[in-house]
Amino acid sequence: MLTDTSSSTQDSRVIVCPTESGWIVRNTELLYIPSPCLSKLSFTANLVRPGYIEYSYRMPTNTRGVSLSAVVKNEQCQSYRDEVRNLLSGLATETSSSRKDEQSGGGNGEWQKKRLELRTGPNVISWSVSTSRDSAGAGAIVMARIDVVGEQ
Repeated sequence: MLTDTSSSTQDSRVIVCPTESGWIVRNTELLYIPSPCLSKLSFTANLVRPGYIEYSYRMPTNTRGVSLSAVVKNEQCQSYRDEVRNLLSGLATETSSSRKDEQSGGGNGEWQKKRLELRTGPNVISWSVSTSRDSAGAGAIVMARIDVVGEQ
């Protein structure tokens, strides 16, 4: 199941999000078209064994003001990263390798591939894109491929 949520409020007023922006499918491609609104793409997978999701994407050449992040949550909508932090609080500090599910800008228009580990049972994977006023003229984010391994 894929869902897209787009909304924005600034200075106590509601901004109407353009219909041809946010996460859209155009000519068999999944694209994020820059918008003044926060846009989230969610995918739910029920795994019968531990696995992973791997996705390939390309950020626009001009990524100024564009931020992409991915988060995996369990059936209680708890982030797996937050669960680990709670278990290890006070024992160790977070390292950059434990944050491989976050991207911010980057890209230079080149294809990138990311992998997120998934647990047995329901997993909700969400990609969020936020833009700032500096993102005017930014191109589309292209999601070329999303592979889930371990799915029933």
